[in-house]
Amino acid sequence: MVAPDGTLRMHYAGDRGDAATPMVDLASALKGASAALIDGTMPDLQLAFAEAARRAHIPVILHLSLGHSGELRHGTGELIGVSNLLIASESAASELAPRGELADALDELIAMGPRAVVITLGDNGAIGRHGDKVVRVDAFPSEVLDSFGAGSVFHGAFTAALLSALPFGRCIELAAAAAALSLRELGPWAAMPNRDDVLGLVRARRAA
Repeated sequence: MVAPDGTLRMHYAGDRGDAATPMVDLASALKGASAALIDGTMPDLQLAFAEAARRAHIPVILHLSLGHSGELRHGTGELIGVSNLLIASESAASELAPRGELADALDELIAMGPRAVVITLGDNGAIGRHGDKVVRVDAFPSEVLDSFGAGSVFHGAFTAALLSALPFGRCIELAAAAAALSLRELGPWAAMPNRDDVLGLVRARRAA
């Protein structure tokens, strides 16, 4: 966990696969934070982190995908329940709400606790619900070299837009544009789009 000024807020001792023990307290880790982004990879630790964020009135944004295991981790339901916003891949959403219809899946996921839900649909864009409003955004065309990390780029871009107080549908649109741009290079870091790139892609589609 790294603060905006580059200082390390939290790190973990031990080897990969060992139980994670935070080296600083959660309140210190959250100091000055505008949002808490979690991904469900360490449910017990992230649940404590999310609960601390909620007590500090910091919004919790959960990003879920099935990952390499193809399964959701134990404790995912509790994480969803304490999250303000859930962003789920289509495969993760189908595990959580296996009815088939996206509108039904959104209903079921909202009922689990979040105020808003977004389901990413790969080549088919994304769909989201906030209150009674359902927003569908088509995918942006992109030359796909590597899709690894595109979901995390979507998650980060959506959060940045949300913290800029943009409308829900606009947040999805900007996140979809950022994710599309991240597909152009090997690895998400090499192709990480900047703000101007994302806004330019959105403007280009609106002008077409």
